[in-house]
Amino acid sequence: MSCRGLPSVSHVELKGLLSEKKVVVVDFYADWCIPCKVVDDMLLRVEKLFERYDSVCFVKVNVDTEKEVAAEYDVLGLPTVIVFAAGKEVKRYTGVPRSLISDLAATVKSLL
Repeated sequence: MSCRGLPSVSHVELKGLLSEKKVVVVDFYADWCIPCKVVDDMLLRVEKLFERYDSVCFVKVNVDTEKEVAAEYDVLGLPTVIVFAAGKEVKRYTGVPRSLISDLAATVKSLL
């Protein structure tokens, strides 16, 4: 599956990505969530910085259609962005922090 353009993934697809990619950035969102759209734009900007790295994947999970995934990862607020390295959570952002772009870029870079 392609990890470019922030594709929406299912629970099964996410599990596969977490086992095969070095770094996975997951945006937990809902269609009705206005701040989630702001975070989408921010994540696309960060994704561009790492587009030459096949080991990095940026994806979205819709919490309304994938409720079990949201529960498994304790997503309690939206938007929530979780960074995974080697299948383990290493960083979490909830809401729209001003420093999201720079902090997320630094986090992903440090994991490569």
